[in-house]
Amino acid sequence: MEAYSVTLASSGREAATLISENNYDVLVTDFELQDGLGTELVKLFRKKKEGAKSFLVSGSAPEDVRLKDAGFD
Repeated sequence: MEAYSVTLASSGREAATLISENNYDVLVTDFELQDGLGTELVKLFRKKKEGAKSFLVSGSAPEDVRLKDAGFD
């Protein structure tokens, strides 16, 4: 059985720092963060690791959300 490690961040700023300082395989983030948008984290994550898997979730994303800006199809 494989072991996995999970890192939690309490803010977008903390997550951005963790992404910059570490090498993760997957990013899971909410769309609306207290201090920003999850799409910005996705852009940062994908810029650092091309082809990386990202999951952006939301219960209330506004209709004008431009997910393609973050690299989602």
